[in-house]
Amino acid sequence: MNCEEALAALPHYFYGELSSAETQQLHGHLSRCNSCQAEETKLIRMMRIMDDIAIDVLPQDFDEKLKAKIESVRRPRLRKYSVIKSIGYAVAALLLLSIGLKFIFLDLVAPKQYAVKDERNFFATSSYENSQDSNIPSYFEKMKNEFTP
Repeated sequence: MNCEEALAALPHYFYGELSSAETQQLHGHLSRCNSCQAEETKLIRMMRIMDDIAIDVLPQDFDEKLKAKIESVRRPRLRKYSVIKSIGYAVAALLLLSIGLKFIFLDLVAPKQYAVKDERNFFATSSYENSQDSNIPSYFEKMKNEFTP
């Protein structure tokens, strides 16, 4: 048995998984090889340390108690965020409704004020755009200047 085989066999030896022939070969190698003896010593120390570590066994109903605790902590947060989300949706709906009502008002109550004067010319300006209050050229004026020959 060489060092590589001996090092691979050491854990199996400690767990009692080697046959008697393999165990004798391992003992023969360990008696001749100092580096493998050092590895055996390290492995023995590690196993003793692991044996000294106390492992707590969880109760059988641990999973159910943990899930119940998680659910009890999660519930209030979900309600809090759902209320905030609902308020956000309501604000967005009111904003869209107010914008929609503005356009409905412009179309129903004051259609002539914003109507296009010349229906044959698509780029004709409205009476609002022709008012003296604005020094900024309108979008339709710019378009009319670009597309008329």
